[in-house]
This record gives sequence, C-alpha cells and structure tokens, in this order.
Amino acid sequence: MAVSNRLPQNQAAKKEPSASFSVNGMEVTLTPSLVRNYLVSGDKDRVTMQEVAMFINLCKFSGLNPWLKEAYCIKYGNEPATMVVGKTHCVHSSATCTLTLRAHCKWELQRFVRTI
Repeated sequence: MAVSNRLPQNQAAKKEPSASFSVNGMEVTLTPSLVRNYLVSGDKDRVTMQEVAMFINLCKFSGLNPWLKEAYCIKYGNEPATMVVGKTHCVHSSATCTLTLRAHCKWELQRFVRTI
C-alpha cells in the first residue's frame, strides 16, 4: 500500500509577491516575509500586511534602501507601525535637495545632535 502526498501543481508553484526597485544603482527586492523577518524592529508578529506594504512602498517611491538603514519599520503593541526615514538619507541626499528641504534637514540634524 503506497501513500502519495503530493500538492497540486498550482499550490506548489505559488510565489510570494515582491517589489523590485533601483536605489543609487543597486537593485533592491523586498517581499513581505523578508520585511517581517529582517527589517521590522519590535513586535514582528504583530505587523499587519498593510503596514508591510506601506513600508515597501515608502522605500520604493522615496528611493530608500532599508538594508543601509535609510528606512525603519517599528512596531510595538497594538499601536500602528511607525515608518522612520533615517538621518543618513537626509545627509547623503542633501546635495540634491531643494533649498527648503536642505534647511529642514539641517534643522533636524541640529535637533538630533542636541538631544544626544
């Protein structure tokens, strides 16, 4: 008596959705499980799929590389997840910023240094 446990072909080949984009000439590919397992700080199990999608789109449309800590997704308790843009992104992109944004970045960096 032989037992055959095989999944139908359509279930076995099911792929996880992913987003690929280019940041400073580097190709970045993010999937929901990759974000949840490696890029979320705090309660990884409580992050919703909507929050993961928002984080991926923040990185994609703002040109942020989360592997270089240019963006953070932070989740604690039942509060909504917080998406944070790292200060290094503001410093490195200040050469291409407009004057208004450059002044804002300078003010934010001064405030950051004062709180340390």
